[in-house]
Amino acid sequence: MSVHSKPFPRCVITASTGGAVMNQCLGNPWFKSLIHSVVCDRPCGAADSARRHGVPVEIFAEPDGEKFCGRLLEYLQAAKIDLVFSFYTKFYADSLRKAYADRLVNLHPTLLPAFKCNDAWEYVKSYGVRFAGSTVEFIHERMDEGKIILQTVYPWDDTRPPDFTRHRIFVQQCKSLLQVARW
Repeated sequence: MSVHSKPFPRCVITASTGGAVMNQCLGNPWFKSLIHSVVCDRPCGAADSARRHGVPVEIFAEPDGEKFCGRLLEYLQAAKIDLVFSFYTKFYADSLRKAYADRLVNLHPTLLPAFKCNDAWEYVKSYGVRFAGSTVEFIHERMDEGKIILQTVYPWDDTRPPDFTRHRIFVQQCKSLLQVARW
């Protein structure tokens, strides 16, 4: 190993969604090589996609978020995970946020801090914005208010259906995940 090279981080993806961005990015061999596993809080599309890519999947179907986060933290520490890419739709417990400060990366489908929460896309569509976009942030004390790592922006075009813009943002999210992983 040369003095200028460093080992790649060991990463986990957490998800409770369909996993479309994750699925697209796992098609990149370099990105896939970083991913130790995908951890879900329930059976979901992301778990199915990960399995199709040959990535190990863990499902911690706990009755509440606190117990899920406790199991997740134990798992991350035991596997010596460096970084977590999050598609988890609930807010992580304080103990996990503190143990993985600046190592929990949230991929949000809108521009933060303007459009927070899980239904943010619905607000974007109805608000009359001139630009839409996505945000990659470190998860901190309050949901969708962490340090911003990267944002993308795309002009809103009222002459096109909202799904057109949504797809453009999806493409930006995929590129953003790969870029942040490289950084």
